[in-house]
Amino acid sequence: MSCKLNTVAEILTYVKCPHKYYMLYKAGHDSCAKPALSCVTGHIIDRTIKGVLRKTVYFENCHAEPVKQCLHNYIQEQFDFCWSKGRPRIRAVPYSDENLALRFCQTRIANWENWLWFNMKKQFIETNDWNQAYHLSKPMPENLLYDGSLGLRGRPDGFMKDCNGVIYPIDYKAGATEITPEIRLQMTYYALLTKSWTGRFPKYVKVLLLKDDWPEKSIRLTPWMFEDAVNVLDIFRERTQSDDIRDYPCMCEGQLCKRNLTIPEFTQASQIANV
Repeated sequence: MSCKLNTVAEILTYVKCPHKYYMLYKAGHDSCAKPALSCVTGHIIDRTIKGVLRKTVYFENCHAEPVKQCLHNYIQEQFDFCWSKGRPRIRAVPYSDENLALRFCQTRIANWENWLWFNMKKQFIETNDWNQAYHLSKPMPENLLYDGSLGLRGRPDGFMKDCNGVIYPIDYKAGATEITPEIRLQMTYYALLTKSWTGRFPKYVKVLLLKDDWPEKSIRLTPWMFEDAVNVLDIFRERTQSDDIRDYPCMCEGQLCKRNLTIPEFTQASQIANV
C-alpha cells in the first residue's frame, strides 16, 4: 500500500505542465494569490450548483410551468448569493470585465438548469411526482474518495446512478469546449475511486460542458483506459521524485505558467531548464 495519497489534481497539473506542478506542489507557491478571472467565475458557478443541490427543495404545484419557475427561483437565489460573494474578487482581477464575467456565469448556470429540468421531466413521466422527480434527477453531492492500494484520492463534483443502480461520477466544466485527453484521464481516475467506494465499476462517466446548450457528455470506460491511467500514475510518481526545478520543464503554450507562477529566485533556473 502506498504511504502517500496523491491527488487527481496533482497528476493532472503535472500532465499539463511539469513546471506548474513544481511551483505549486514542490515550491509551495500559492496559486490563489492572484487568481485568474476563469478561476473566480468557475468558483461562483461551482458554489451555485452545489449550493442548490444541498438545499431542501419542495414543489407544491403539480403543473410543469409553476414547478419550472420555482426551480428557477431557487437557482437564481443561490446564484445571486454566490455572485455577491465573488464580485469583489472579480473586481480585484486586473483588466477584468465584470459584465462579461456576469454573462459568462449566467450562461453556464442557465445551461445547467435546463439540463436538470430536462431530466426532471423524464423522471416525472415515470413517477408523476415533481418532488420525487427532482430527487431522482439531481446529482448526489461531491465526496472525497480514497483508494489506498493506488495511493490516490480525489473529489468528483457529484455522482448519479444508472438504470442498474450503479453509481458513476460526474464533473462540471465551466470553460472547457470539448472532452480533452486530460478530462478523460481525470474521469478515469474518478471511476477507479468510485469503484473503490462502491465496489462496482461504472460503465461510463459523465461530464457537463456548461458552455454548451446541451452540456451532458458521456465517456464510456474501457479496460485500456484504466490501464493507461495506472501507467500515468506510476510515471508521475517516478518523475516527481526529483526536487530539481530543471527536471520540470514548462509545457504551457506561451509559457503562461511562468508569467503567473514563477517565484523570482527560480527565474534563472527556469530558463536553464528549458534550454
